[in-house]
Amino acid sequence: MSAFQFLLLEANLTDAEVVQATLMEGGINCELLRVETCADFIRTLETDEIDLILADYALSNFDEIAALTIARRLHPNTPFIFISGSLGEELAIEVIKQGATDYVLKQRLGRLVPSVQRALQETQQLDKDAIKRKQALSAIESDLKDTQLLHELSVKLVTEGDIQTLYQEIMAAAIALTRADAGTVQILDEATQELLLLANQGFEQNMTEHFYRVNASSNTPCGIALRNGDRTFLDFDVPKSEDPNGSMQMHVEAGYFSAQSTPLITRFGKPIGMFSTHWRKHHRPSDRELRFLDLLARQAADLIEQRQAQVALRESQARLQSVANLVPDLLWNSEPDGSTNWYNQRWMEYTGQTFDEAIGWGWIDAIHPDDREASTRRYREAVEQSVRLQQEHRIRRHDGEYRWFVVNAFPLKDESGKVVKIYGAATDIHEQRVALEALRESEEKYRTLFESIDEGFYFAEAIFDAEGRCVDIFYLDENPAAVRMIGQSAKGRRMSELAPYEQYWPDAFGKTARTGQPQRRKEYAAPDGIWYEFYVFKPPQAQENRFVLIFRDVTERRRSQKALRESEAKY
Repeated sequence: MSAFQFLLLEANLTDAEVVQATLMEGGINCELLRVETCADFIRTLETDEIDLILADYALSNFDEIAALTIARRLHPNTPFIFISGSLGEELAIEVIKQGATDYVLKQRLGRLVPSVQRALQETQQLDKDAIKRKQALSAIESDLKDTQLLHELSVKLVTEGDIQTLYQEIMAAAIALTRADAGTVQILDEATQELLLLANQGFEQNMTEHFYRVNASSNTPCGIALRNGDRTFLDFDVPKSEDPNGSMQMHVEAGYFSAQSTPLITRFGKPIGMFSTHWRKHHRPSDRELRFLDLLARQAADLIEQRQAQVALRESQARLQSVANLVPDLLWNSEPDGSTNWYNQRWMEYTGQTFDEAIGWGWIDAIHPDDREASTRRYREAVEQSVRLQQEHRIRRHDGEYRWFVVNAFPLKDESGKVVKIYGAATDIHEQRVALEALRESEEKYRTLFESIDEGFYFAEAIFDAEGRCVDIFYLDENPAAVRMIGQSAKGRRMSELAPYEQYWPDAFGKTARTGQPQRRKEYAAPDGIWYEFYVFKPPQAQENRFVLIFRDVTERRRSQKALRESEAKY
């Protein structure tokens, strides 16, 4: 076993030698780096890997807890033990509160070895726990990242009019989800029954030209996948007898050894194409990656089918020159109070309202009754705050069916910053909402990733006032351990609704939400009567002001430590 490396802050050489001898007699294999000054102490912490810190409490060239403060800043997880010849009980409690692991009196150096052993064991256990938590959090973050990718893609593409851009975005998403090196999108030409290569990334021109057209009924992997409606996996480095036309060898020469092809099937079972991803090594995607890939395939098939229908419609309308200014969205402008005075023709076509019926407050009649109150409230709030509004609600179609729309409203302001007009657009996202519901059902399968964690887990959003100070916390999600720990559910509620918690809680969480800087702290929650050890961080790509909080109850541990100190003080 390699020796530990301890840092000893001690000006007295004789005392340092006694400490060294005590550790050696106790069977602790360590290299003791002794320093006497603040500068040497900081330099050693910055340049060396330190496993444990020992420090004389009463050095003349340090403030009382300056060394501890420096160590906690530079090595927050390294055990810190005070060795003192005059540390009273009151000061001992104070240094423990400040983050010291333990303290040992020079008159009782026999306690040093057990104290060091205990500190090292606790650190090793914390490292193991941290690895487990990191693995669980990594899985959660990967799912959140891929879920966010699909969500952002659906929002972006629902209004994308260029079908070629649609193909490129879908291909890029497939590559990202499978961590692949290259990818293609092939669309079925119904007239010729050939797969046309319409988007690619990572291939040279000779490859794209060779594979531009592939017979959909052929016995190739792409043809088989499309015909059977099942995903296929392929390794390209096969014997020549299995590659009569040399297409496999072309992939190997291009640097690719494995690929998967996923067919694009509409919800009505109609094959419309496929996307493939390629790797420069032998590879198979994980089950988790394939589940997200299936979600992308369903989403992509719907979007492509919709865009193909729209392209055909636009071409037909262009030939007939029937409508020169057709806009797929519902457009309007309104006064700050919410009354409208203009709509495009699409609004009347969709809702069946006449212009006279729609202007003023007539638009409310077309909104689903369950959405009206929230929609009007959010509109008022956006006007009052002079900010852009984005919300989703259902709008009644002329045949009585309600469909989901995403509404984007932009304020027009005068020179003083006052809102004088609102311009809005509503985009049909009904198919997207249906797809997202399916996605949410899939996400339920992964809730066990954080519900099985023993620590409390919150996904929350910081609420700031006009001066930029965090004044409250809104809890978006929680795990069962969090409910058990605080004795009630916080999901969908604010911190201020739960109990009158101290201001330092929202201050700490708000700092991480705004800056992205993680924090690991111990704080006492008076309303609960509990000491909490918590770690707060901002996940990658999390929305503004949102963060994750992991915490545990360390009250019993603190009581045990206090009892131990009191017991030791008696003897």
